[in-house]
Order: sequence, then C-alpha cells, then structure tokens
Amino acid sequence: MNKQLSVIIAWRNRDELRQTLMHNTRAFQACASEALVINAGGDSGRLKELLYGVDFEVRQIDIPHSTFNKSLCLNLGAFCSSPDSDLIFFLDADILLEQSALSDCLDSLVENSFVVLSQVEEISLRTKPNNEGPYLSKSIQTTEIICADGRTARINNQTWFYGARTGMGLILVPKRAFVEINGANADLTGWGFEDTDIQIRLQLALGMQSVLAGKAVHLTHSDKVRDLGGAVPEAGYGFGKNIALWKNEAISYRNYMQGNFLGTYRRDVTKWEKTLVET
Repeated sequence: MNKQLSVIIAWRNRDELRQTLMHNTRAFQACASEALVINAGGDSGRLKELLYGVDFEVRQIDIPHSTFNKSLCLNLGAFCSSPDSDLIFFLDADILLEQSALSDCLDSLVENSFVVLSQVEEISLRTKPNNEGPYLSKSIQTTEIICADGRTARINNQTWFYGARTGMGLILVPKRAFVEINGANADLTGWGFEDTDIQIRLQLALGMQSVLAGKAVHLTHSDKVRDLGGAVPEAGYGFGKNIALWKNEAISYRNYMQGNFLGTYRRDVTKWEKTLVET
C-alpha cells in the first residue's frame, strides 16, 4: 500500500508562495495527497488570493496569532493533516522542487529514517558564471551530538562551491515519529535552528537515521523578510541572522543537556485547536 503524504508550508505574507505552488503542482500530484499552508500572523485574504487556481488540493489554515512562529506552524500543520497521512513533508514558501525531488525522497526513505533535501541551489546564482575553477566540489560540516549513554545524532551540512547547500528545513518524516518526539519546539522563536533541532531529536530520542536525497531551487531574498527575533538584519553580513540562530541553538542545547528531547506539539495543539480557522 502506498503511504499518504501531506505537504506542510509555514507562511506569513510571502507572495513567492504562489510561484512555489504553481511550480510544484506536478510533483504534488504525483506524490502527495494534500498540501496545507499554515498562516501565522499573515493576511488571510492575501493568502486566499495566492491559492486561487492552484490545480491541487491546498488547505488554508489560519492561526489567530500575531507573531510568526515556524515551529508552531509545523506542529499545527501536522495536527490538521489528514488522518490518513502516514508521512509529512515540510516545505518552505520559496522552494521550487525538482520534478523528481519528492519521489527521490520517498524512494530513499528506509525503515526508521527521515529524509532531508540534499541540495538547494540559490536561483540568484544560476545566472552568474562560475569562475572558481573545477577542482573543488563541496565542503561538508559534520556535527555530532553524543549523549552520556552513547546515543548520537549526526548533522551533515553540505555546501557546494557552485552555490548549493543542504536543505536543512526541508524534511520528509513519518508523522508518527514527529508526534512521538512531541513535534517541533515552538519555544524557538525567530529564524534558525528549529529544523536542525527536529533532526537532532529524531535521532537522539528515536534512534532514527538521517538520509539525504532530492534537489530544489531557493527563490533568493534578503534577511529583511526573515523573522530574526528582534535582531537587526543589517548588523553586518548575516550577523542579525546568526544572532537569532545562536539564541535558538543555546535553548536547544540546554534542553539536550537536561535529557529533554521533546518539542511542544501537545501544548500547541491544546492551546490552539479550538481557534484554528480553515478557509
């Protein structure tokens, strides 16, 4: 029996979403049963206009919440997904998947594993000539988190010299496993590390294996459209973004040191389920 897949997209006032949905429709039609766009603090009417005419079942879920929180969106998206869905795929609002990306991820999913998108290329770099020479391919930064009892999580962040990188937040995971680790951690606010935290906890709590597969293109934008948790985007190249990431990383590592490998799924569902609006 084929497993049912729900695609979940967190959103707040990003018009790129329409291009993302139109481009990815064929991949969705081939591999997914539904897509859910979770609106946290965005304009509901604007989102409805962006979804109009998309040739696929896209459900709009509005959270009456004035502050964007990606982890909250992921948790409520998983909760609202079809009861028949066995798998969930977290997709950003500005990602154009290669036609085979979802099927490549599904084919790579083995028992007790989750899949992270292998390569995401910046669209802004596609028109720039590569003058760096042919002798280097990529760099790989591997982080290992090792518990006192020997449990280990391994995060491989790859960077290709033509401008691609690992899509850390583009994750295919069994819904059962996501719920078992109590989902994403909505205590991580602003941009960064919430996706890495999910990967670490899937490994440390459940012993799951991380697999890389699939390719996509990112619709390049500045840090001004990111929620940086109060950091200033212009504070040096990438510095504002890093401040937000470091804050969330520190919170996550404090949790790991205390043996806490759980997110906030149940708390978020309890708080918000009666106020969610599907339009």
